[in-house]
Amino acid sequence: MEIGIDSFAKKTQTNEGGTVEDDAKAMSELIERIVHADKVGLDVFGLGEHHREEFLDSAAHNILAAAAAKTENIRLTSAVAVISAMDPVRLFQNYSTLDLISNGRAEIVAGRGSFTEAFPLFGLDFNDYDDLYAEKLDLLLRIRDENKLTWSGKFRPPLVDQIVYPRPVQTRLPIWVGVGGTPASFVRAGTLGLPLMVAVIGGETHRFKPLIDLYYEAAEKAGHEKSTLKVGLHSLGFVANTKEEAVEKYYPGYRVWFNQIGKERGWPPVTIDRFEQQISDLGAYVIGSPEEVAEKLIRHSKALGGISRFTFQIDNAGLSHDDLLQTFTLIGEKVKGKEIMVYNFCTNHLEGDQMLEKYPLWHKKYVGPYKGKHKLEKRVDANIKLIEQLVSMGVPKKQIIVTGHSCGGLMTLMLFAKHPNAAGGGISFNQACFGKISKKKFQKFTFTCIYTSKR
Repeated sequence: MEIGIDSFAKKTQTNEGGTVEDDAKAMSELIERIVHADKVGLDVFGLGEHHREEFLDSAAHNILAAAAAKTENIRLTSAVAVISAMDPVRLFQNYSTLDLISNGRAEIVAGRGSFTEAFPLFGLDFNDYDDLYAEKLDLLLRIRDENKLTWSGKFRPPLVDQIVYPRPVQTRLPIWVGVGGTPASFVRAGTLGLPLMVAVIGGETHRFKPLIDLYYEAAEKAGHEKSTLKVGLHSLGFVANTKEEAVEKYYPGYRVWFNQIGKERGWPPVTIDRFEQQISDLGAYVIGSPEEVAEKLIRHSKALGGISRFTFQIDNAGLSHDDLLQTFTLIGEKVKGKEIMVYNFCTNHLEGDQMLEKYPLWHKKYVGPYKGKHKLEKRVDANIKLIEQLVSMGVPKKQIIVTGHSCGGLMTLMLFAKHPNAAGGGISFNQACFGKISKKKFQKFTFTCIYTSKR
């Protein structure tokens, strides 16, 4: 699972005075945070697009280009580019240029946006809402995929044998479809075979599983292999050393911001009770300590059938620049790098896995429930299946550690002897339950496993 940050370039509590100098300071600090995100190992940084007083992201590609010159590894993307309100030719040129500056790290998430100010600003008609998006997405994809293009539509002049320059470093500039809760948007992304970025900014994340199923079904009908598809998740989040500290820092600014938005949209006032529902196990918000956040990301991934990317939306006027730097560090070093330990007990602790004789079963065939294989081989197979499930949920292999004690410890050695690259590593404790096996024979087997696995 890739982990990153999405920002709306919202001013923090240290620069919200509204002067041009405040805006310049906010912009400088934002670029500093993107550079910091790269240094702590985050995978992606996205900037939204708004045309409002409280946000500075109306020309997101310019900000990302400034950050591209100061970063090395982090991918840089729109989050989202409001494609309905812009010319796809210019959008492609802007992000192709970013791709050149970043040496192949640019992406586009194309969406409609959750605010509407772009429509009157650019003289667009809300009655064309769906048609604008569909036509402009089609043109954007055609520009990306065809070197010389002939195209005509309803909302811009036609193109005849045109090549759009510059071309990006990447053979195909990655274009994701950003969606909210509209089923048709999920179907469109699946039909086109494009990666899907799902914004869940409230409610319970698992309730989006039927919509993601629609995405996969539409992709299958259109002939796209599931292995080529990606699903990303974008939600509000914040990480501190403890959950209590995270709530104490995040909630005051959240309350102010969402009450402001709520007045525009007719939402009820924010309350701590509703907020606590959102940060509960099933709630959409990912707020807490690094351990709690890592567990919740895996839980969200499992609930949705596996996600390839998660991005935190952390902007909050109550948070200082230093608060944001600190949470980026925690996400990069303690959430993204979180290790999962698979622990194997001695088999005598497990019902139905008892010895039938005094002799250990690792070197004998068992005629009971494990017919045809001795029990440690079965446990190796079971561990491999569990590792595969964790990987499918977005956990990197290098962050999975297999360990165990007694015959569980010997099983750990056997696993890495048979599957040297199965996980990030293993720890074997106290292989002490092997009855009448000679010390010499036991040591030979153990050292053979260690030598073979090289772990």
